[in-house]
Amino acid sequence: MRKNRDFPPAIFPQKFGTSVVSERNQLLLNDTNKTCFYGDICMSLLAGPREIKRWYGQVVDEYECSLNVLPDTLPEFSSHEFGVNEYLNVIVREPFGEDHRDIPVASVSKKYALIQHTAVADWLVEGIESAGIDTNSIQVIVSASEYGERVMFWVQLPAHMFDPGDGFDVQPVVEVTNSVDKTTALEVKMMWQRLICKNGMYGTKESSLRKIHNTTWMNSASVSEFIADQLDSIPSQTRKFKHWLSTSVDLIKIQGWVNQELSKWWGTDRAARFYSIVNTGMDGEIARNSQHLAPTEKHVSSVEQVPGMPIPVKNAYHALQALSWIAAREGSIENAQKMRRETVNIFESLLKII
Repeated sequence: MRKNRDFPPAIFPQKFGTSVVSERNQLLLNDTNKTCFYGDICMSLLAGPREIKRWYGQVVDEYECSLNVLPDTLPEFSSHEFGVNEYLNVIVREPFGEDHRDIPVASVSKKYALIQHTAVADWLVEGIESAGIDTNSIQVIVSASEYGERVMFWVQLPAHMFDPGDGFDVQPVVEVTNSVDKTTALEVKMMWQRLICKNGMYGTKESSLRKIHNTTWMNSASVSEFIADQLDSIPSQTRKFKHWLSTSVDLIKIQGWVNQELSKWWGTDRAARFYSIVNTGMDGEIARNSQHLAPTEKHVSSVEQVPGMPIPVKNAYHALQALSWIAAREGSIENAQKMRRETVNIFESLLKII
């Protein structure tokens, strides 16, 4: 057990158990460069200078550390009898760092398999090492809820970086999500990060390894095998990116698709923002009193230029970026996750009409 661990502030700027945003987040909130992600399984850890991301109502804290020390930066949890209740246990966050409190975070079924974040981090380190990747220089971005009951790891693999053909490199990133409160399943995913704006794209529907907390199923061997399989798919993914880059889009057809299809998925305001991005490269706010207008008729203010977005969009690859930029701008992680899952099907419907 890793109880009462001490950690350097540079590694972990804030203990779990407070609602204060970390110093690193405050610096990011004051920065004009926003983080954007796109694809089925990618998400923005921060919305940018105007808002703070939340996860089921809790402020999200973000920090960065090396992969090798990741397990030591995470809290641990324990399961206890829930009074006289014969069916439920209570999950408690144990004392961590400077916070010496035992904090209840969830009630769960007695059949619930508690998977520690520290164990997942250990599997991740071992799995990446087993896949033949040197972990000494690899950095991890960690996003965590207020009491640490939900975490997300972003492990960047720059050794496998490549340019799909538009002059902006992409690199594979392993994303791991876990919770001890039933809100999020344990999931290991491979996606692609576009470095110009930190966009990330989920390549295929098979790029995810997921398990509900009811067995002791996942381990370092399964993580290693999954990562190795995903790295082997890089050549086919490169071809897919290049194909999307060479697939021309017709903005007139997109106009009809935005009004008839995208608006059904995401509502008229988000559809209007997408249409603004593919035409002008700019995202912004929707004009008031425009509820009665079609998405392509709404006025969108030019608040922010989307990095790496050609004006206008001329291919499917950049249209996908615009979709995913919208998903990443959601104020809560759970909403962004939902929209990213929908992005794959939405993009497939777009490909059918261009």
